[in-house]
Amino acid sequence: MAGVTWLAFRRRRTSLAVFIAVALVLDAWMLANGHASADALRHTGLCPTLPCVEPSEIYAPARQAAVIDLLLVVLPLALGLVHGVGLVAREAENSTHRLVFTQGVSRTRWYLTSLAVALGGALVVEAIVLPVAHWWAGIAWVDLPGTLTLGGSRIQPDVVPVSGVVPLAYTGFAVALGVAAGAVLRRVPWATAVTAVTYLVVAAVRITSIRPLFAPTGFLMDGTTDSAQYAIWPNPPPWNITYEYRAVPGIERSPGASSPDRVAAECSVYGLHPQDVVTCMRRQGVEGGFVTQSLANYWRLQWSETALYAVLALVLAGLGLVAVRRSRDGGDRPGDTIPGTPPQVADGSRYTSAPASRNSADFSLRPISTAVARSMPLPSA
Repeated sequence: MAGVTWLAFRRRRTSLAVFIAVALVLDAWMLANGHASADALRHTGLCPTLPCVEPSEIYAPARQAAVIDLLLVVLPLALGLVHGVGLVAREAENSTHRLVFTQGVSRTRWYLTSLAVALGGALVVEAIVLPVAHWWAGIAWVDLPGTLTLGGSRIQPDVVPVSGVVPLAYTGFAVALGVAAGAVLRRVPWATAVTAVTYLVVAAVRITSIRPLFAPTGFLMDGTTDSAQYAIWPNPPPWNITYEYRAVPGIERSPGASSPDRVAAECSVYGLHPQDVVTCMRRQGVEGGFVTQSLANYWRLQWSETALYAVLALVLAGLGLVAVRRSRDGGDRPGDTIPGTPPQVADGSRYTSAPASRNSADFSLRPISTAVARSMPLPSA
């Protein structure tokens, strides 16, 4: 293994080992919870569609499923904070990267190698969890009744982020975001806060505004059962994105007619029975219902989000590289000097330290880890 690669791996192997252990524990928990949920369904004779009477035996697995889902959602962000933020920010705070630069390693090589090791380790952790999570989501969030699982199909917002292939893209984006924030801010606390807030904001915008655009939406009409578009509890249930009012297709409305939202408000103000409100709106050519995404769009959403997050990760990785190359901490170009170290002397494409007396009062390095000192050869005199 090359020196820079080995150094990058050694500096992250402890955290990587911890995350792998956590991933294996999470896998074991999902296997146990999935089998417990399947046994509860099989032994209680639960009906496959609503309405059902939920036996108390399945409440415990359902509560555990909610906790597991939260951990799976948070895992990419945790990997980004640990493997991404410190890649540049911690090195800049401790100045440990300067020793690497004195060995003739360019900023670009150091950055890309460190990024590859950090990103590869994070993806390995996510890959350990993902196959089991995809199976578990099918048991806990699809087979159990919708009233307990808050879903009932893989298209639901609680299921999409923890199944399929998109969690790998979330992980790559989180690591690249942490690296970019650390390279620009160069302080671990600041970079950590910016990474966490930005990741959560992007996730919220993704769910509410971006994901619905990746596939054509449907309309699930409310208040009637005689339409081919609608059935009470479709099986599998779609993702209900939002509720809105619209003009009934095929019915012409006069140019001066009130907007669908205005008609709905006028019909509701009289305190009528819900069915009477629906009848009032339909007399004026208006209907209410859910804007939906069907289960048929599951893989389309998965690959679309994966592509989007991959592009964002590449942009952020490039931003981090630009920030590292433009930083002015020395040690990478002829004539650069590092405070407290001997001056650099150009030697072709490499730079070696000029001879200096051991007794020089100006020769001092900031404390560096034993791993850094042992992993890189000292420059020749």
